[in-house]
Amino acid sequence: MDVIKKSDSKKLPSNVCVKSDLSIGDEVKIKKFDSDSKFIGTITRFLENNRLYNKNGTEVEIHNAMRGNTIQKITTEVISKETLLKKLKNHEGLQFELKATYYCDTKKTKYNPANDLISGQYMKNIVIEEICSFMNNPTGGILCIGITDDLKFYGFENDFKLLLGNKYSKSDYTEKTDAFKGDLVNNVKNLLGEYTSRFDVQFLNFSKDEIKNAGFEIDETQKDNDQFDICIIDLAYYDMMPVIFRDKVSFKNKDNKEESGKVFKIWDRGAHGKNPLKIEDFMCRKNVK
Repeated sequence: MDVIKKSDSKKLPSNVCVKSDLSIGDEVKIKKFDSDSKFIGTITRFLENNRLYNKNGTEVEIHNAMRGNTIQKITTEVISKETLLKKLKNHEGLQFELKATYYCDTKKTKYNPANDLISGQYMKNIVIEEICSFMNNPTGGILCIGITDDLKFYGFENDFKLLLGNKYSKSDYTEKTDAFKGDLVNNVKNLLGEYTSRFDVQFLNFSKDEIKNAGFEIDETQKDNDQFDICIIDLAYYDMMPVIFRDKVSFKNKDNKEESGKVFKIWDRGAHGKNPLKIEDFMCRKNVK
C-alpha cells in the first residue's frame, strides 16, 4: 500500500471513533501505531474489546496484519446495523427478505448424528430465486442472509466453512468473504445471466451482546458463537426485460433414459415474498410487445 503523509489537522469523522459504527470486513484507512504511515485494508478484528469510543480512531487490525487507529471508513454501506435492526422489527415484506443460510442445510445439519455440516445446492437456488424476484420488483430490495424467518441470528460461519473446505482454518476474513462473493456471482450467471452489476454485497458483524441488547435471540445451534456475520445483498430493479430463472432439471425420456434440461421461471415479489409468474403475464404487465 502507498504511504500517505500525516494530516493530523483534520478532525476525525465520528464513524471511525465509535466502535459500533464499524464492522469486521469494512474497508478502512488506518494510521499505524507509533508511526506516521497510513495503510488501507479490511478490518479483520477489533483490538479494544471493551472500549466503545476512541478519539484517535478505533484500534483495529486489517487483513495484511497491520494494526493501528482507524482514520477513514472507505466501505460504502448498503445498510447500517441500526437500520437492519429496525427492518427486522418490521419483519419481511415487499423490499426485505430473510434467509438463514446461503449453502448450509440447517435442518439436516442440526439432526446429523456425526455433527458434520451438510451442504445443499438447492439452498443456493432458493437465494438466486429471491434475487430474481427483487430484480423484477420495481422497488428492488434487500436480501439478508444469516437470520432465520423467526428473527433468530444464525450467522454466516457455517457457509464460510462449507465454501472454503480445508482452507477454512487458514483463511483470513477477506478470503472468506471473497469466496462467497465469487460463488454468488457464478451462481447468478449460471441461473439468471449477466446481471451481476445489479447488486452490492456487504457484511455486518454483530456480537452476542449487541444481538441480545437489541432484543433478538440467537439460534439454539449457534449459541456457542460470540460473533455473527450477516450478509446484506442490495438488489436493483432491472427495467429492460424480465429477469428469468433458468432452473436445471433432470428427467427420464420416453425410452427411460436420463436427460437434463432447463425450466424457465419468472419470480416476482409480493407483500409476503417471492411469487411465481407466467412469462406472458409479466410481459403484459410491463407493456412489452
